[in-house]
Amino acid sequence: MALTLVSTSRFGDHLTPPGHPESPDRAAILDGVAQRARDRGVAVIEPREATDAELERVHTPAHVRSIEATRGRATMLDADTTAGLIALSGAREGDVARALTAGRDADARALLERWLALFDDRYYLEVQRTGLDSWRTSNARMSSGASCACASTALT
Repeated sequence: MALTLVSTSRFGDHLTPPGHPESPDRAAILDGVAQRARDRGVAVIEPREATDAELERVHTPAHVRSIEATRGRATMLDADTTAGLIALSGAREGDVARALTAGRDADARALLERWLALFDDRYYLEVQRTGLDSWRTSNARMSSGASCACASTALT
């Protein structure tokens, strides 16, 4: 199966309140990820609106309706809006890993706890094999102190 990445520079225009995980900084990181993917020959396409049928292949109809009900108004994800979803940490590009890499263990713990408050046992801390010694150390620190499930992924 070929990999296709969905990305757009418009993600950075998404307005969120302070502390929200979707931020202009995160959008800039994702722009870099998309460019590296393009450089490696991965297809990168612009997003389009999904149909209800497409959404309901991976979400319950009730979840689709609850998110649709927020259209046109500012809202934050909470336990109600994340019901039925899982979340992956973003591996080395995620906020938890960046805090650990910078030596800010207390910040990493606070970020992890915030994600766990939203997703509980549906949040997975991605431990990524990159072949770099610095990431071996960060991965070991992430997985040894994690109070959540860890998902091992490989960067190829």
